[in-house]
Amino acid sequence: MQSFLSSTLIVVICFLGILSSQLLYSLMLSDVETKTYEYGMLRALGFKSAHLVGMITLQSFFFSLPGIVMGIAVAFVTNVLLRYFIYVFAANESSFALSSISLWIGILFGIIMPLLAILLPIQAALGKNLRTSLDLNHRANTEKSVSVQKLEDLGLSPN
Repeated sequence: MQSFLSSTLIVVICFLGILSSQLLYSLMLSDVETKTYEYGMLRALGFKSAHLVGMITLQSFFFSLPGIVMGIAVAFVTNVLLRYFIYVFAANESSFALSSISLWIGILFGIIMPLLAILLPIQAALGKNLRTSLDLNHRANTEKSVSVQKLEDLGLSPN
């Protein structure tokens, strides 16, 4: 039973790790795409690529560090509540603190995932030449638009 529970928890943790890295990746990619002109202007003014990479990395940590702090706080509160109910039911007494391994895994996960998630946005930011980055007309033509159509216009009746 313990082997089953531990393997299930490992799968859940891996799934949440993949989900959080995808979230950070999409946040950073949208941030880089919206600031393409700004990054191009900084590069045109002499901003070095290494400094641009540092700036994007710093932005990713502004997304992840509050998440690490909030995640550890929520994990602590949840751990205290669950252990209290389990210990009352089992008449067991022990510490309510999180283990040091769980704290280190959470902290390392919160640091390594943003670093992995920003690799492709950094390549996208530095991969464009200055002309493409600074071209406002090209940028306006590539924007996506959404149009709303009624079902009646398509020949469908809601009835």
